[in-house]
Amino acid sequence: MINAAAYFGNLVTRSISTQSTEVRQSIKSEILDWARSNYFSQPDMSTKWSPVYIQSNLIRLTAFYVSHMNQLNELSVREKQTLALWIEPMLRYQEGKEKNGSDDSWAASGVALMAWGSVMEDQTLVKKGMEQWAEALPYLLDATDNLKRQVSHKGVPLKHLSLEDEYNLTMAHIVEGAVILENLGISDIFSVQLNDKKLIDAIE
Repeated sequence: MINAAAYFGNLVTRSISTQSTEVRQSIKSEILDWARSNYFSQPDMSTKWSPVYIQSNLIRLTAFYVSHMNQLNELSVREKQTLALWIEPMLRYQEGKEKNGSDDSWAASGVALMAWGSVMEDQTLVKKGMEQWAEALPYLLDATDNLKRQVSHKGVPLKHLSLEDEYNLTMAHIVEGAVILENLGISDIFSVQLNDKKLIDAIE
């Protein structure tokens, strides 16, 4: 599933970076095939890993894709609806803590909800995503200059997930969410402070 999500990310990146209309149309056809197949819209929640995290990647990537294609006027109303019908069942998993309790996953879900809510003009979804994103901030700021294990990852061996990787993974989603919020007109996000630590301090 991780490889599949990475492949999907590559499709979106190629579509955004190419100047060729023909290439974009070919990629669009493949992305719409993913949507029509309902790929991963109903994940197996009995697994030990985090299928909700994979979903969050698919949602935010699709949001970026829709936003870009809208700017180019290369996505029809029906095509956008096809993508929306694919993403819609995933949203309820992003709003819950089942298989989604770690700070990095919760931040990723927040970003996914904000991104999708933005392109669908759903302010309720944007607000929900912002709240989830903000809940992951205390771990990140508290662990700045003092790396520590997330509560939900207690017992995870360092050889499977180092403190640095855990911190940086959370950082990636927090920064991504901050940029989305700035793009939505919410200023001074990088100056958010907790116990004398600001987000910009964590980044530095």
